[in-house]
Amino acid sequence: MENSIDYIIKNFEECLDHIAKEKQDTHEEFGYKDSAIVTLGYSISDKAKDINLLLKNERTESIEIILRTIFEQSVYICAILNKDTENRASALMDSFNIQEMKKMKKLGSSLGIDLENILKKKMDEDPLLESSENISIDNYIKIYKQRFEQKSKVKIFKKNDNKFYEQWYNLDGKTPNMRKLVEEIKDNVFNIQTHEFIYVLGSMEVHGIGAMRQLKITKLEDGFGYFSISKETNMLAVITPLCSFINRLAHIINNEYSTKQDNFYRIRVLNIKRHYKQLQENGYKL
Repeated sequence: MENSIDYIIKNFEECLDHIAKEKQDTHEEFGYKDSAIVTLGYSISDKAKDINLLLKNERTESIEIILRTIFEQSVYICAILNKDTENRASALMDSFNIQEMKKMKKLGSSLGIDLENILKKKMDEDPLLESSENISIDNYIKIYKQRFEQKSKVKIFKKNDNKFYEQWYNLDGKTPNMRKLVEEIKDNVFNIQTHEFIYVLGSMEVHGIGAMRQLKITKLEDGFGYFSISKETNMLAVITPLCSFINRLAHIINNEYSTKQDNFYRIRVLNIKRHYKQLQENGYKL
């Protein structure tokens, strides 16, 4: 049975669908910015569906980890649109390819897998790689690194170049971590307070120690005590940020893509706001 969160996610996905449809109908190029926003957006909507499914089935142990990732990806969308948009979006793609190809290299060497077909698929996906005559993992990694370095004003970290290429958002050297990125975008939803609550506290779940939150110790009159495992979840603490994140992202997409002639995004924003209000009025009951 569908609930308000389902409808919120559905309207958000319709916004993402419309970006691609608009580009196709007007024969405009689907650029790095569009690719990044739509890809990150769909990833966010999929994770929101996961959270909703977990809530429906009262399986809440992994929600904080998923919510943390949604926050992180939402900040990425804001950061891409905030400044140096095409370079940041392009660097995100390069960063992903560098990391993916490195993993493929390790996988191939450890398991003896032939990666030639994967590399050919990469060539089909990225026409900029067609100039490469030498089909090898190392060669492709080199090409992506060169593309990344052309956009960055930061010197390569000699001791840890992995970190350098992972920080696609730090092209000017001013945003070396998530907190700095949040400070840069100055958003009223994806702010420092949310960063501390969702991202920092969520890291306890990522690293495994958040499980201790479920431990409940009760002291008895004779001095002895017993412990139990509690899996209660504060629904308000989950649903509120989830819905506010999607609501905010829909507004951001509306501001970026909406035109006077096309009110498609505005209607979806209003729909999301309406379903969110219904959820609040129902006491966040699914």
